Amino acid sequence: MSTTGNVGPARPQSGQKRNKSKRAEIRAKRRKEEQRNRIIIICAIAVVSLVIAAILIIPNLPKDNLKAISLPENMNFPQENKNAIGDPDAPLKIEEFYDFNCSHCLDYALNLEDTIIKNYVETGKVYIVSYSFAFLDATSYTAAQAAYCAMDQGKYWEYKQIAFYNASLGKADPYSNENLINYADKLGLDKKTFTTCLENKTYEKKLTEDMQYGEANGVTGTPSFLINGKTYGQVDLEQAIIDALK
Repeated sequence: MSTTGNVGPARPQSGQKRNKSKRAEIRAKRRKEEQRNRIIIICAIAVVSLVIAAILIIPNLPKDNLKAISLPENMNFPQENKNAIGDPDAPLKIEEFYDFNCSHCLDYALNLEDTIIKNYVETGKVYIVSYSFAFLDATSYTAAQAAYCAMDQGKYWEYKQIAFYNASLGKADPYSNENLINYADKLGLDKKTFTTCLENKTYEKKLTEDMQYGEANGVTGTPSFLINGKTYGQVDLEQAIIDALK
C-alpha cells in the first residue's frame, strides 16, 4: 500500500519570476520618465514666465542713457523767446544761420557765442534770431528739427547748446534720434511731446523756409550772420557789431 506524502503549495516557475521582475522594471522606468517630463514642463513654464516678465518690466526700468549726456557750462540766454534772444527793441538785429554738422558753427556755439551774448545781448544792444541752414548732412536736418521741437517747450537755445557740446566730445552718432531725444530728456523737456514732434517732422516746412530765406539773403555757408542786409562769418562778427553800433 503506497502512501502519498503532504504536497506543499506549487512553486512559481523561473519564467514567472523573470516576467514579474521585467514588469517592475518597466513600471519604474515609466515613473522616471513621467518625473522627468514633469520637470521639463515645469522648467519650460518657468522660462516662459521669466521671458514675459522681462518683456513687461525691462522697458520700464530707469535707463542710464542720460549719464552719457553732458551739460555745457554756458547756458545763459537772456530774454529767450522761441528762436530769438535779447530785447526785440535793441538797436541792432542779427540773424544767425547754422548747421549742426558745421565745425565752425560748433566752434562759435562753444566759444564766441557766450562773449557776444555777455557783451551785446545782455547789455540790450543786440537782438539775435537763429535760423537753421541744414545742408551738410541728413542728420543736420533732423537735429535742426529737434531744436525747433525743443523751442515748443521754451528750450531752443539750450537745446542747440547741449547738442553742439555733446557733438564736440566725440560721441558716436551725436545726432541720432536716440541722442536727440536724450538731449531733450536731459533738459527736462516732456519726452513724449518732443518725440512726437520729432517723429512727425513737424518743422519740415520751417526748415525749408529757413533755407530759402538764407539763400535769398546771400547765405552760402555756415555760420553766417546777417547784419543790415550783409552777411558775415564768425571771424568778422564782433567787429561788424561794433561798426554797426557806431
